[in-house]
Amino acid sequence: MKDDNYWDCLDIVCIKQYDEFREGKNYKIRGRGNLEYINNTDGKTGWGICVEDETYGIFNKDGSSNLDWHNLKYSDRVKMYYLTLDELNEFFISGDENYQRYQLKMSRDSKITKLGI
Repeated sequence: MKDDNYWDCLDIVCIKQYDEFREGKNYKIRGRGNLEYINNTDGKTGWGICVEDETYGIFNKDGSSNLDWHNLKYSDRVKMYYLTLDELNEFFISGDENYQRYQLKMSRDSKITKLGI
């Protein structure tokens, strides 16, 4: 299990659909620590993080684009989520790990291209 030091990064990436989170999307971390003291409105307890979904207001509930999103108030356009360590470990990876995976893939693809495959 990943500890709280693993989550000491700037963003996280959703690797499995969870609640309103979209798989493959990055979410910026806005706070971390004891959820009881970081303005958590979900009633969760224990160590966790607060993440921001900047694209919350851009899409309607059915997934279609909201063409008037730029006129929304900040609170309607952006949504904050509070995640526990258990939720993070199951549904997300750190932005750092995502970048390392990207580098490995690019290295592999480069080697395959050099071999002419």
